[in-house]
Amino acid sequence: MDLLESIKYYIERMVTEVKGMKILLLDEETTGILSVASTQSFLLSKETFLVDKLENNKREKMKQLKCIVFIRPTESSITSLVQELLEPKYSEYYIYFSNTIKKSVIETLAEHDEYEVVREIKEFYADYYAILPNFFSLGMTSTNYPLFMNRDTWNSEALTRCVQGLMSLFLSSKLVPSMIKYEGNSRMGFQLAKELDYQINVESGLFNYYKNNGEKNTSKKKGDSDKGKKAVLVILDRKNDPLTPLLKQWTYQAMIHEIFGINNGRVDLSASTDIREEYKEIVLSVDQDEFFKNSIHLNFGDLGIKIKDYVNNFEKQHKSTKDKLSSQESGSIEEMKKYETLQPSSIHQLVEALKNIPGLSQQIDDMITTVQVLLEFGGEKYRQGDLFQNKNILSRGKSVIRGLKGVENVYTQHKSNYVDTVSKLIKNQFRTKNDHLLLNFPTTFQSKSEAEVLDGDVVVVVFFVGGVTFAEENDSHKIVQTVDSTISSISSPQAGINTKRNVSVIVGGTNLLNSTTFLDNLKNTFFP
Repeated sequence: MDLLESIKYYIERMVTEVKGMKILLLDEETTGILSVASTQSFLLSKETFLVDKLENNKREKMKQLKCIVFIRPTESSITSLVQELLEPKYSEYYIYFSNTIKKSVIETLAEHDEYEVVREIKEFYADYYAILPNFFSLGMTSTNYPLFMNRDTWNSEALTRCVQGLMSLFLSSKLVPSMIKYEGNSRMGFQLAKELDYQINVESGLFNYYKNNGEKNTSKKKGDSDKGKKAVLVILDRKNDPLTPLLKQWTYQAMIHEIFGINNGRVDLSASTDIREEYKEIVLSVDQDEFFKNSIHLNFGDLGIKIKDYVNNFEKQHKSTKDKLSSQESGSIEEMKKYETLQPSSIHQLVEALKNIPGLSQQIDDMITTVQVLLEFGGEKYRQGDLFQNKNILSRGKSVIRGLKGVENVYTQHKSNYVDTVSKLIKNQFRTKNDHLLLNFPTTFQSKSEAEVLDGDVVVVVFFVGGVTFAEENDSHKIVQTVDSTISSISSPQAGINTKRNVSVIVGGTNLLNSTTFLDNLKNTFFP
């Protein structure tokens, strides 16, 4: 599975099918979708000499050019396209929507194509940001798609965007959504599963890959199955793990996003002092940057001896620093966690300590609000599962046995909360009702039992409502390794039994998070 290749495939088809000199018009969202998967030099090599926004009304008329329009099927983009057709600036128009469109859209465009410049209208399912081959985002910020109508209820526009994005991902990757799982305490997860299944049922004909005329036939590759690949969608709610987005990241790509922010594959360094002009914006691409590709998941200390020495010095300093709230040494991750049920006074002490800092009243008020927002969003009474793995004596005993004291770098030991849950799902290892926190929402294509669906080759798509982090993409590899090691241990070549199967994990979310964007999104949308 390679999401980047899926998006690139559509982009290449657009610019090669339309021969001759041309301009490419995009809307706000398709600009980002294209920028993470293609380059200006590639577009130029295909005679695409100009790239502009569809809503830009100041473009000059250039009748010598053909025009490719690549937009999302939103009301605002369709309105801009209608205005363009009423006063066409180019000789011919080839229109590509990033998702499915209704018949009424085609009728509207036909009514307004008075100069008969439209040559083609197609659906190309490139409606998500392919950040890495197995990692995607829908680019939903608190500005363009606020998630919440109120607690555990979708904003209707955000729900529609999620459904469209996931439908596009399935279709572009030739995946058949055989099963949908969602977290039992997540009403938003249930709502998304229900709406997605409805749309899958409406568009069920699109999942009969390669049996239809046109786009599906031409995209068939050697070795592809006529039935598509079996997929399981796991919908997770960010409120059940508000910890991972708050941690400082120590792997290369995640660290860059935490410190500087990565926006559609670009890092803005213009605010840095004494920066050379050519370095004010850096493009990070696994295709163009070999060092970035090879280092993307490396631990900070593995990037070089000097950086490793810096990390060691950093740890030594922290080992000698006393916790101002508890006067305890932070020698492990366990000692750094604010357990709500075991140490409820610690949060109160934190708030009181913040109030007592002189001269920073506005900033302190904001910090206190942040603490309250976090507890209201993902506090113990709203979560399910055992985020800190401390609810019973057995868990606490295991925690002591595998404690992190003495480990050189305790800051890189955190494992995303979802890893064990998804690993158990793939291996069908849920033992009790309390252990099985994922509920099943049978889809249009689920004709078999859960065990039968999970048997054999499968692609697991993990989707986080409320945003996803680079750390969770990095931890997806641990899931595959865990499954592979289990399969190897039960395989018996001597007995002629071959249980080897191919398991792929794709991770994505409503948007890409670091600690700053996570807190800002909560404050702006959850408690506006």
